[in-house]
Amino acid sequence: IAEFQSRKVEPICAQTAPEEAVAAMFQEAERFFGDNGCKAGCFVGNIALEMSDLDETFRQRVAGFFDDWAGGIKACLERCKERGYFGPTLDAQATAEALVALYEGTIMLGRSRRDAAVFGRVGKIARQILEQHKVRP
Repeated sequence: IAEFQSRKVEPICAQTAPEEAVAAMFQEAERFFGDNGCKAGCFVGNIALEMSDLDETFRQRVAGFFDDWAGGIKACLERCKERGYFGPTLDAQATAEALVALYEGTIMLGRSRRDAAVFGRVGKIARQILEQHKVRP
């Protein structure tokens, strides 16, 4: 989880333009899935769908993974709001959850269709979600 956070969440905070980091996350996934024929996926997402109804402890651990991921993004977005990059209309919690859901859903679409290009299309929407809240000088 720590490695995942350092690869997926921290760049959103490190970039001067968080929407660029989000777009890059989807572009990286498009390359990864394109290179493997869309046959790999999110291990946590895969097993969550299969096991969450069977084992409550497991479900809680998986939920914790997704909560940590969304929480990390939320913290980054909040910091961006504090420094005036995003306006007050940005709901950091909902936006973070939406970005995680878009990413995980795109994995499912890409794998089921064997279409890595879906990451590029959905990544543009993810970027637009953030861009609409940017404070324009």
